[in-house]
Amino acid sequence: MTSQPTRTSEPAPDAAPAPGEGLFRRLWRWADRRLGPADERWAKAPVAASVVCFPALLFYACNIHELGLDTRRSGATATVFAGLLALAVAWLLPHRRSLRSSRVTFAITGAALLLVYALYFVYLVVIWLCFV
Repeated sequence: MTSQPTRTSEPAPDAAPAPGEGLFRRLWRWADRRLGPADERWAKAPVAASVVCFPALLFYACNIHELGLDTRRSGATATVFAGLLALAVAWLLPHRRSLRSSRVTFAITGAALLLVYALYFVYLVVIWLCFV
């Protein structure tokens, strides 16, 4: 039985990294292998949530003082901030197929939290118009 010669062109798995390869590049490659293939449709859920929430965000921006969103103790302020944070996380997640469900979940949660307060005011206006 003849033994195969070892290849010297491939580095051993425990070999030192190449001179131009730093810690961040190795971390990026590790995360790339771990997270799986890229997702071509990664932006669908964040775009849909952002388009739906854009009128509510304009409503909040134009009426921030009247709605009481400029105070720190307001529950509505916490709701709007949590919705914006969830929407930002949906945009910032890595563009991988394995994180698609997380991205959709964060986008839907962000949209729901942002729209709850606006829909509450729509409800109040409808009640006011019906009974006044």
